[in-house]
Amino acid sequence: MSSYVHYKFTPQPLASQPLPRWLQEIKPIDENMIFEHAAVEWLRAEGSRMGPKKIGDREVTPVTYKDYARKLRAAALFFGPLKLSDITVRH
Repeated sequence: MSSYVHYKFTPQPLASQPLPRWLQEIKPIDENMIFEHAAVEWLRAEGSRMGPKKIGDREVTPVTYKDYARKLRAAALFFGPLKLSDITVRH
């Protein structure tokens, strides 16, 4: 059992309209996922927030997205084969 709180996001449809396709395709990140797979899913979710947004929405710029991808590639060299639940602050 991990010692951190993990919040799972499950998309829920709005009463008046269906979820956008990009939101339907996001997979929840589970503590039993391999780091490398979780990183890919997280980056995919972050990438879906690029482009024109409403005022107040958090936007990820292309430069930020590339920076995230570069940092995740570096982290995957070390954490890649580990499950998220096996990663601790001592790593």
